[in-house]
Amino acid sequence: MVGKILQERYEIIKAIGLGGMAEVYLAKDLLLDRFVAVKVLRTQYIDNEILLEQFKSEARSAARLIHPSIVNVFDVCEEDNLNYIVMEYVEGLTLKSLEERNDKIAPYVALDIASQLASALSQAHKRNIIHCDIKPQNILLDENFVPKIVDFGISKIVSRETMAFTSSVVGSVHYISPEQAEGRPLTSQSDIYSLGIVLYEMLTGTVPFDGTNVVAVAKMQVERKPAPLSDYLENIPEGLQEIIDKAMAKDLQERYQHVDDMRRDILNVKMKLAAPVAIENLYLANVKEELSNTIINKHDDIEDGATIVVKSPKSVTREIKENNNRKPLMKLAIKFLLMLILVFGIIGAWFWKSTPSVSVPDVTGLTVVDAQKKLEADGFKVELTETVDDKVGAGRVISQNPKNTDRKQGATIKLVISAGIVLADIPKVEGLTLEDATKLLVDKGYEIGNVIKVKVEKTAKNIVVKQLPTADSKAPIGTKVDIEVNDSENAIKIPVLIGNSINDAMAKLKELGFNDVAVVKVKDNRPNDTVISVQPTEGLALDKGDKIVLTISENFNTNTGTSTSGQYVEFIVPGKNDSNNHVKIVVTSNGKRNVILDSNQKGGVRLRRRVDANSSKVEFIVNDNVVEVKQL
Repeated sequence: MVGKILQERYEIIKAIGLGGMAEVYLAKDLLLDRFVAVKVLRTQYIDNEILLEQFKSEARSAARLIHPSIVNVFDVCEEDNLNYIVMEYVEGLTLKSLEERNDKIAPYVALDIASQLASALSQAHKRNIIHCDIKPQNILLDENFVPKIVDFGISKIVSRETMAFTSSVVGSVHYISPEQAEGRPLTSQSDIYSLGIVLYEMLTGTVPFDGTNVVAVAKMQVERKPAPLSDYLENIPEGLQEIIDKAMAKDLQERYQHVDDMRRDILNVKMKLAAPVAIENLYLANVKEELSNTIINKHDDIEDGATIVVKSPKSVTREIKENNNRKPLMKLAIKFLLMLILVFGIIGAWFWKSTPSVSVPDVTGLTVVDAQKKLEADGFKVELTETVDDKVGAGRVISQNPKNTDRKQGATIKLVISAGIVLADIPKVEGLTLEDATKLLVDKGYEIGNVIKVKVEKTAKNIVVKQLPTADSKAPIGTKVDIEVNDSENAIKIPVLIGNSINDAMAKLKELGFNDVAVVKVKDNRPNDTVISVQPTEGLALDKGDKIVLTISENFNTNTGTSTSGQYVEFIVPGKNDSNNHVKIVVTSNGKRNVILDSNQKGGVRLRRRVDANSSKVEFIVNDNVVEVKQL
């Protein structure tokens, strides 16, 4: 890549970073004569639609954010099988490098950095963007020690789609929140937890949780509390431990609800601290020097030890004479200053006259990236502000000032960018009747989507039992909400029947009131009349009059010799004991696949089944994913 010129504009100078998905290069913007960073997606991923979309998502996320502590995105390009992002080049070091050089960072400096990061996250959260991977490696410090957040590659834009999407986004294990570790839905509070860990590491020189593998660390994030700051620091500033405890609370109700609340507490503690010694000494030295010069020049007749200065007539007369002697010099200085102003005014006017005027293009309706690119190509500077607009798509230009006129190159063009539509909290309708749920959703500006009738045990008929998007999710006004409504007052769950004899299974069903039971026999190697499968699936709730079909085995080979009858295999259902999983055990025998178990099981349950000795392999499938294969 070195030496290559992209878009006939960005000349690659050298590689400066390497990641699992992309490579980062230092480049020269030949048009605007400035250094930029170019993040290039690795070529082996260009055919991977998921990773490609994730890479583009980073650009979209960062381009929506305008903040001094967030790296600016200038351009998003696709050229000759290359997908890359052009962004602000920050010359400095990562926060991780600073920590490694200094071990611990002074509380004043750590709080100053954390407050700026909190301000940047506040900007992102207000745009409904969750970073999901806040860590020292993703924080750059420029020459003025201003922190800048990078890598929005796994950020989560809160929209109608993402609120209905329950897959977790996993960040770096030493900095992830408990909800990330458990695969639960993420909120802005996940970033707050990660920021708490970053602050903790700056103060103590170590991460709060570490272990031999990622699983162990993730488990600590869920179960353990970090060691108190007193284990690492002396003279802990008042209120600092409380900030760490609240930011890293496992319970979301106890954690900071908004990052602005955390920033306020950080600033309150920081205001009570003195600046680091080196800065303080430099400041005091300058102040003393300034005061000393003032005393020598203006009060040279003050006696040693005097506390009140009363000047004699002699000294006053001397000052008057000195002032009169200075007047010719002052007049000469004023004339010289006026001459300089005149000369610089003439030079400035010449430069202004020689600078060409250019027609300002109309960029309204364009994306902020395209608009900025177009204006900067014509030599203009761009100033961005953002506002909510439900008619113009997020990230597009609503208006500009000026436009359709001529301006000198270098003039500033002000653009107003749309932040998109306002997202509101979807009300909770679970537990309400269908009629009341419909009324509440409509009153709040939402619509009823699909109404699905289900049978739920011990729940009144016509009651909403589930909604999607879920309650308190943020979604645009007018979003359709799908709901599930109980259609039975006497629903009963089908018991576990697979593996039972047909007589035991029929007895259980009769006891529960199920009378419409059909039996289907199939050839199988299990004992005669053993229940192989149940339709509908075990665990579902049905009315007593609904039909149940039991599939049982027949013509079982009665030879019980170990060499021909088979062997036992065992599996443990993953997950917690309150989770419900769809489980299958599939046996391949003589080239044919045979399902010997198809049911819903709780997490932690141990399953033991006998299989044919001629079987080649046994697959254990949970929620349509193969989690274990045993070769026989």
